[in-house]
Amino acid sequence: MGDPQSTYSPLQEMGGTLTRRSMLRAFAAGAVLTTGGLTLSGCQKDSGAGGGSADVTLKIGGVPNADPYPVMPSADKRKKDANAKGYAEALQGWFKQNPGVKLTHINADIQDTEALVASVGGGTAPDLFIGNVLGSWGSGNIRNAFVQGLAADITELAEKYQFGRKLNPVVKPAWDFWQLDGKRYGLPYEYSGAGQGLYYRRDFLSDAGISDISFDRTWTWQRVREIAKATTSGKRKGIALVNWNYWAFLSANAHGLLTDVPAPDTSWNWRADFTTHADTWVRAVELFRGMVFDDESVRTDITFDDGQANAAFTRAEVGMWMGNPAALVHSPNDPEAAKFVSPTGKPYEEIVGWIPLPFGETGFYDGTARYGNAMISFRPDAEDDVLDKAVNLHTYMMGPGLTTQMKVINEETKDLRNVYGGYVGGSMIPTNTMIPVFAESVENLPGSAEEAWGKEIVDAYSAGTKLNPTPPQEQFFPAEESPGPSGTASDDAINRWAFERKVSDIRAELAKLEQTVNKTNDGFTSSIDDEVFVKSARRYYAALDKVWQQEAPDFHAQVYAPWYAEKVRPAVG
Repeated sequence: MGDPQSTYSPLQEMGGTLTRRSMLRAFAAGAVLTTGGLTLSGCQKDSGAGGGSADVTLKIGGVPNADPYPVMPSADKRKKDANAKGYAEALQGWFKQNPGVKLTHINADIQDTEALVASVGGGTAPDLFIGNVLGSWGSGNIRNAFVQGLAADITELAEKYQFGRKLNPVVKPAWDFWQLDGKRYGLPYEYSGAGQGLYYRRDFLSDAGISDISFDRTWTWQRVREIAKATTSGKRKGIALVNWNYWAFLSANAHGLLTDVPAPDTSWNWRADFTTHADTWVRAVELFRGMVFDDESVRTDITFDDGQANAAFTRAEVGMWMGNPAALVHSPNDPEAAKFVSPTGKPYEEIVGWIPLPFGETGFYDGTARYGNAMISFRPDAEDDVLDKAVNLHTYMMGPGLTTQMKVINEETKDLRNVYGGYVGGSMIPTNTMIPVFAESVENLPGSAEEAWGKEIVDAYSAGTKLNPTPPQEQFFPAEESPGPSGTASDDAINRWAFERKVSDIRAELAKLEQTVNKTNDGFTSSIDDEVFVKSARRYYAALDKVWQQEAPDFHAQVYAPWYAEKVRPAVG
């Protein structure tokens, strides 16, 4: 059973009185802690942040174009780059309000999980960074990293700077999600409640006699198969899919929800169940295998990546590819957009459409995408004045700083496309202006997204935000204090089904996979007390029951309600 006393912590051997923050400060002073053969050692405190001095230095780390907030760009760069000029003016505005504060660049890899975690543990991390990287962008792993003390508790500072009160209402689900036991370890940075979707070329659909597609309950993976087959012509394929995309066929029918059953009588508290709804999973696998091997409408390879899929789409070699809507809005000077191949000569924005991922067979949809966002976290061993200024900087840049930068960009380029999405992923504050984090930014940014791109693109970009959010599991259960089982066995199965032509019996492989996963789970012990787990499970599944009755009544009546009664309730009493 899950037992909170069964999880070893090195703090127990240090008297149990040392907090994570004080431990990290000990690292910074030169202490060494060895756990499981891993030695973490720190370096001295940053002299620019201590002693109660009015002078504060914020350490900024990362690679070019990846720092959340870079140091002041050079005069030469400001002359050549409207974005850099706008960022410089925004940063100058913040410096005027915060005299005595400096930004200094340090060499730190803030995009690699292992490197970032190691730098946090060693006291050499930047003062602020993309918190999602701590957990490799997996929500459960991120929350676990927070529990382990890898990010500062900035609850009081978020309240001090009224971050939550300034939010764009659309971003509220993400704000609620990144809260653990009433504490905050990260603040929203970029928001896209739309999640993943499919890019498609209207010209290819028109050539195949297909009218433009719409986002409703008729939008299913079977419909995608029909379109992919109809738009495959000669060497051109109907769709490009990379290995992780094949999970979407299963997830559309609640794989991940229906395949994990609460089991408080086991050590990990969960058991896998791939057999109860095996018919559904077999149909999903046979659907994408039919596209790959029978229709031959998919460009795919186990080494194929997202960049290659996007490039094939740009070159008119495929009619669809999967991704978030960021590429739907791009700078008019984007070199990749300039490579776009259009037989009719029409520009990218007139040819390309985007639509959220399809619904399931009985109307299921994954509304947890509404909770997703990139967020800024902060160095856990930072001195109080450093932490205060770091949160202050982020809050400013989400509001006045963002609008200042975008007004300069608009004045310099005379093109609103550079304001709304044009610099997403580029240098200097790659933040999302299509769905700003703060409400004031919606009002104060120059022009509007519709003026920049037209109503059709704006509606497509925000289509996913119209779906009501569905409760994410992580919001009901305490975070695990140690890593859990990996999904390697399931990933291997998906790769085999997607890329091997000869697969004898999918149903039998599902049963074998269930045994493998449960055997793996038996090797782990949850840090969540059994009583707490049961209470959490009851609240979580009751909340889902209510949501699906309202939002997907067919899915609720045909799938969820029977499963809830037969599998969940007996397990949690």
